[in-house]
Amino acid sequence: MKKFADYIIPENSTLIRACEAISKNKSRCVLIEKNNKIIGILSEGDIIRSFLSGASINNRIKEYINLGFIFLSKKDLKKARTIFKKKQISLIPILNEKMKIKDLITFNDILD
Repeated sequence: MKKFADYIIPENSTLIRACEAISKNKSRCVLIEKNNKIIGILSEGDIIRSFLSGASINNRIKEYINLGFIFLSKKDLKKARTIFKKKQISLIPILNEKMKIKDLITFNDILD
């Protein structure tokens, strides 16, 4: 999915690759993909914690991925607004039943 390319990186990526993707997408996090399915999310906070625990920029992201991430099955801006407020996150993926990406809601989407 080309339009989501800046938001998704493979599970075997490095921390520096995750940083590059976050810098490009400006959402403070990146979705992690394995076998064409979204399996988790990696935030700036996760990356900072990895560096504080001794990781280098070339470490693989696999051990730092948040597998218990929040997602929706349909685009619902009202529900997303509540989640953004409560959870202090900046990106909610919209996934189908096979965990494939259909859409995204960013924090900026609810400000419009």
